[in-house]
Amino acid sequence: MNTKVKKILNYALIYTCLIVVAFVFFFPCIWIILSSFSKTGSLYDFNGFFPKAYSFDSFIKLFTDTQIYDYPKWLGNTLLVAVMSCIFSTLLIIGTAYVMSYFQFKARKPLMKITLILSMFPSLWV
Repeated sequence: MNTKVKKILNYALIYTCLIVVAFVFFFPCIWIILSSFSKTGSLYDFNGFFPKAYSFDSFIKLFTDTQIYDYPKWLGNTLLVAVMSCIFSTLLIIGTAYVMSYFQFKARKPLMKITLILSMFPSLWV
């Protein structure tokens, strides 16, 4: 076979695999999003993939009925924690970057790489 044909077949195989993997991972997300807009508000009340009727009733009830679960307060608390975490981690990273770039010391390059890796994956600190 020609090198160009092999390259095209290789790319076709790679993209086919990527599309299949993307479908496998996104299918549950799409199903949950579509079922959240269903009129019944349940995952299991409709036959097939698409709900028969769509509605915002579940979301309206979620934000207005605070007798059992106070979801707006939970959402506000989560946003507050997320924003404060972003601010503090950004300030810490800026301070670390300043120290790493201003001062010359022996283990500067390895510490810069470690700081970069730890900044990229903040879940390591949890």
